[in-house]
Amino acid sequence: VEEELFPAFERSMQSHLDLLRSMPSDDDNAKSVLNGQAAYDSYSSVRDPAMALFTKMFGEAWAQRYVFDFLFDLADGSSVKQEVDLIARTRSNKNRSES
Repeated sequence: VEEELFPAFERSMQSHLDLLRSMPSDDDNAKSVLNGQAAYDSYSSVRDPAMALFTKMFGEAWAQRYVFDFLFDLADGSSVKQEVDLIARTRSNKNRSES
């Protein structure tokens, strides 16, 4: 492993890095990708079904930190709060209309 496999892995990684470094930078595309990832994080942080599980198992503070500081760290907290409030209002209205 140390004599053949690891050196082959190192060569493969070096080739990959060389290829990445040879690519021209595209700042506009990078910004677009980052904005898309932030939108995904905001959307997913609100709808992640694991949040309830994490809250039950580890407490709300830990779950909030894990979801917003690790899983979906690009989520905008104010946008997420607005989204959560909207979902809660929608569910409340739906429940009232079904009664």
